[in-house]
Amino acid sequence: MATLCGLSLEALGAAYRKYRPPYDRGKMNGKDYWRLVTSEASERLTAKDIESLIDLDTTNSIELNPTMLRWANLLVEYKYRTAIISNMTPDDMSRMRHEGILNRLGTFEVKIFSSFVGLVKPENAIYQQCLTCLGLAPKEVLFLDDKVENIEAARGLGMKTFLFHSVDPDLDTLSRNFNLPCCC
Repeated sequence: MATLCGLSLEALGAAYRKYRPPYDRGKMNGKDYWRLVTSEASERLTAKDIESLIDLDTTNSIELNPTMLRWANLLVEYKYRTAIISNMTPDDMSRMRHEGILNRLGTFEVKIFSSFVGLVKPENAIYQQCLTCLGLAPKEVLFLDDKVENIEAARGLGMKTFLFHSVDPDLDTLSRNFNLPCCC
């Protein structure tokens, strides 16, 4: 994506994060988002380049991990309640619908996607909405995420948290540390 944008990895990362919240909230479309991200690039991108960036970005965002899905199903079998809070753009959601990915998330009792609710992680309101939907107190919830800022926000509300890195070691650690079933 950096090569296509004509930006260094650092410049792309900074612009990507800077302009992302409105896109994740559903207040901006992908074309406008990527035009902002690449506004400082030396070359103007074509409409085809922008479509390629949207495609690359959504491909990265919507990939499901089969082991995690099996684990979520196992948790439900053991009578745990499950939820998803995800920063997903309108383009992500459209592709998830088109490719049938939303149907594969049926295990999850609560599904909160940022572009549907106009809120993004790590804002407290998105976590509060999930807690309300689950009818649980923060201390009753274990929140997993791969971003430190999202973990810190959930912990600040009183949730138990786990910074997730990789399926194989982390599912085993989660099972041991939180006395959860493991499908590993």
